[in-house]
Amino acid sequence: MQNQRQIARQVLRSVSDYLERHIPDLEIEPNDEDLLIVDSQNRHFLLNYHGVTHQIWYSSALTGAHHFTLLDTGVWQCTRSQRTLFDVLSTELSTITNQDIHIPHA
Repeated sequence: MQNQRQIARQVLRSVSDYLERHIPDLEIEPNDEDLLIVDSQNRHFLLNYHGVTHQIWYSSALTGAHHFTLLDTGVWQCTRSQRTLFDVLSTELSTITNQDIHIPHA
C-alpha cells in the first residue's frame, strides 16, 4: 500500500480537479499537500495533509475543524463524526453553492 502522504496528495488533487471542472464559481488554490477553497462570500475552506498525525485536516468556515484518518478500507473517516471526507465536503459544498454536489471518492 502506498504511504498515507502519497494517498492524501492524490485525494487533494482529485478533489481540486473535480471542483475546477464542475463548480466554476469557487476559487480553488491547490498545492502539493493543501487545498484552499474560497466561495463567493469569501469564506475559506482549507484541506491539508498533517504529516505528524497522518491525517487530512479540514478547516471549514461552516462547521469548524475536522480530522480524517485513513482506514484500512482506503476511506478517509472523520475522527469526530465518523463521516467520510467526501461526504462532509459534498454536503458543505452543496450548502454553499446551492447545488447538489457529490464528489466521487478518489
